[in-house]
Amino acid sequence: QQQQQNITQSQTDLDVVQKKLDEQQKILAEREQSLKKRQADVDQLEIQLQQAIKQAQGTSATTTAATAAEVEAKTKQIQQQQLEIDKLRKRCTDLEKEKQKLEQELRKSREEAKIIQTELERILKIMSTMEEEKFSLNKQIQDLQQ
Repeated sequence: QQQQQNITQSQTDLDVVQKKLDEQQKILAEREQSLKKRQADVDQLEIQLQQAIKQAQGTSATTTAATAAEVEAKTKQIQQQQLEIDKLRKRCTDLEKEKQKLEQELRKSREEAKIIQTELERILKIMSTMEEEKFSLNKQIQDLQQ
């Protein structure tokens, strides 16, 4: 009976670890998708920045009639875009670190699940052996009673 409780507890522990593993995999997938989206945003902003720089260079090269206010406004816009790109890069780096941490936790959970599964199999084997011994003893008792 005690062994049956141990098996039940081990199975419960295994279920908990499996659920935790599934949750971590879901979180990891969400973070990876978020990271990809952020990276696409960074790429898009870089393209816009390059276009703005080319446009500003083209404008200044072709016309000298541009006012200082327009140039200053474009410069500010470019600086703001560069700041946004820097923020997104930092966020991407942070998400990558978090992804690595979650992957490590996932590996650890898988190892724990494997250990619990091995222990459960060992306990089941012991119980099976005990049942066989019990059956054998009962048969011997019956034979002796006859």
